[in-house]
Amino acid sequence: TDESGEAAYFELLKRLFLQAPIIRHFPQTICSIGPGEVSIAMPFDPRFCHGGGALHGGVLMGLLDNAG
Repeated sequence: TDESGEAAYFELLKRLFLQAPIIRHFPQTICSIGPGEVSIAMPFDPRFCHGGGALHGGVLMGLLDNAG
């Protein structure tokens, strides 16, 4: 069925996501995934902050890139 094909597609996306080498450096987790949306979480780590103490924009863009 179309639903089983869609589920297989999302499982493939999850596996590819977890195999990306960058995940070892910027640990991220897919919380949910579905048609047109994904939720990704990453634990806060002060090593990913800029000098002002906030999350560095490059890290945020990496999260957005993985969501896209």
